[in-house]
This record gives sequence, structure tokens and C-alpha cells, in this order.
Amino acid sequence: MTRNLVLAFYLMLSGCIAASSQQTVRDTNFMPPHFSVAAGYNLIRANAPPGSCQCFSMNGGFVSGDLNLSPWLGVTGQFTYNRSKQISSLGQDLSLTTYKAGPKIFWAHFRFTPFVEYLLGGAHGGNSYFPSSTSDSTSANSFTYSPGAGLDIRLTSHLSVRAIEAEYVHTGFPNGGNNAQNQLQIGAGAVASFGFLGHRLPRN
Repeated sequence: MTRNLVLAFYLMLSGCIAASSQQTVRDTNFMPPHFSVAAGYNLIRANAPPGSCQCFSMNGGFVSGDLNLSPWLGVTGQFTYNRSKQISSLGQDLSLTTYKAGPKIFWAHFRFTPFVEYLLGGAHGGNSYFPSSTSDSTSANSFTYSPGAGLDIRLTSHLSVRAIEAEYVHTGFPNGGNNAQNQLQIGAGAVASFGFLGHRLPRN
């Protein structure tokens, strides 16, 4: 299943690149976008029990939207969903949903746009085991925050590839110990841009 998801994602990216291979971004219309939408695949390297790593991987996807307020500052919202099976010796599964928003600083150039962001929001864990001092449950909610950085590569005026986006994701689900999880999330995908701010970008 995981192999099929990864293969489908890279086939989608290859199709985007092939479709835009005949197009050239021109200086006359290449401006920072006013709004953009991104979607793609992500991988989370997570830990659940306290005391030791006992790490596992979660596969899933993300959807995000950016509203750029200036040629270097914007706000972004992000939704992710990831799932893993048998995360412990007890055979527990885990699904993780996050919904976050926050500021984004980017350096837009002719082809490459690196960025940093700091997102805050909520997380929902389900289909698993969340023990607390008084009870246990198969689902739980938590506050989450995630500083991160990434790189978009422009193909046309309206289409980019998100070559990489890496985030540190912190959650506070009950786990019978320190109630804290520290995770690394890595993703990649496609970005569609709409509208322009009217500031011409420098060539790299």
C-alpha cells in the first residue's frame, strides 16, 4: 500500500513536469502569487510511548493554502492526515489528523522559493490507545505546533513543485507518561498559484 502511494505521487509529479515542459516563465508575467494551494504526500516519523523512541512511520498526505500579504510575508493553513498500523507490540493502529495555521516568510525568486513557517493548531488521534491517569480512550485531541521550512521550484507562472517541506511536529496526547510526542514530518507535492502581487521577481 505504501509503495503504491509513493509511486502514484511521483507519477503525478512527473505528469506535472511533462505538461509544463513546453512552457517558459517570462519576466513580464512572473510575479509573486497572491494565493496558492498545495497538495501532496507526507511521511511522519513518530514516537508514542515515553522513555524511549520506539519510533514508527506514518504515511499520508497534506493540503495547504497560502495568502501572501507582501513579496516576502504571508499566512498559511495546513491540513494533514497520516496513518500507521501496529505501532506497538500490542498491535495498535494510529491515525493522526492535524489542522494548523500561522505566519510564513518566503524569498521569492525567478525559479526557487525557499520558505520558513510556524504553524499552530489542533491534532486528533484515533483508532489507537491513549491512557491517562484516570482513564483510557481510543481517541484524543491535542494542541500542536510545528516550525518548518521548505522549497518550491517554479515550473510555470501558475504551477510549482514543492520539492521538500520538513517540519518538527509536537503533540501532547495522553500516553501514560510525559504526554508529549516529538515527530518529524517530511512532504512534497504540487503547488497551484493564482493572482499576482505586482512585484516582479529577480532571476536566480
